[in-house]
Amino acid sequence: MGQKTTEVLSQILTLAIDEDAKAIPLFVAERACRVTNIAFTTEAAVNKANTNYNVYVVGKGTASTIGTIQNGPNSASGTSFTAKTAQALTVVTTARVNELAVGDVVWLSSTKEGNGLAMGRTLVEVTIAFPSDSAS
Repeated sequence: MGQKTTEVLSQILTLAIDEDAKAIPLFVAERACRVTNIAFTTEAAVNKANTNYNVYVVGKGTASTIGTIQNGPNSASGTSFTAKTAQALTVVTTARVNELAVGDVVWLSSTKEGNGLAMGRTLVEVTIAFPSDSAS
């Protein structure tokens, strides 16, 4: 049996209204790989808000951003979430920031604007591809 070429790593998190300046570890890369997809699925609908919302970042190491999403403001930059429907984040590939080395820690951080806006229970899925199918 051959080695896996892709894997989906999942975490169910409760993202509270007061999540601010926290970095929650999602996983540690066990071998070199590349993040190809990130999706959030919320348990309940969350409409974007204009002044009270959260900005979520999936990153690695000390500050490298792999993907972002936010539930506000009401402009085009905000995202409303439909219950039990995956919402994809745009994966950053500039400077190969989405490539992971063995031991890289991938994390989720949240920064609140105003009072924040709770996402509640959220499924965070990160799809990784291993070198055998990572050719660009």
